[in-house]
Amino acid sequence: MRTSVRRIARSCVAVAFAGVFALTTAAPAQADALDVTCTGTVSTTLSPGLTLTPQSITTTNNFVYNPCTSTDPNLSSGQYSLTFTAVFSCLSPMDSGSGTKRILWNTGQFSDFAFNSTTSTVGGQFVVVRTGVITGGQFQGNTAVETTVGPSLDLLACAVPPGITSRSSVTTLEITSL
Repeated sequence: MRTSVRRIARSCVAVAFAGVFALTTAAPAQADALDVTCTGTVSTTLSPGLTLTPQSITTTNNFVYNPCTSTDPNLSSGQYSLTFTAVFSCLSPMDSGSGTKRILWNTGQFSDFAFNSTTSTVGGQFVVVRTGVITGGQFQGNTAVETTVGPSLDLLACAVPPGITSRSSVTTLEITSL
């Protein structure tokens, strides 16, 4: 009987040491924290319309991020607008590149997003991925990824005047602290 008590006592001591050891070993590294995640839409107007012939086109993009979830409990939506003029056509759409955008949040705060973008066609969809860093304002220093997906260009619509004068896409934005 004494041997059984000793074995049980030794087992309890071993379990206690194992528990202490488990508590003192380093915890695994935590994943980066997601500070903002938004879904939304992008409305684009083109004037004159996008055709098969390269021409100077004024493009206005309106990004609406809604809804958003954030570590800031007051942040629920955002927006960004850009108007620019460039020469392109349905056969030579906008290329990948770099840029900056100032996202205006519903709280009155802003985030400046410096990014590199890549464009591709995946499964009949036009995909733009912007990756970069928040360089100013709320969430400064955090990384950001925005993915915009819309239908590929309809070449038949490009061939008939006035061409493509508007487009709609969906977008997701994630801002992550390091």
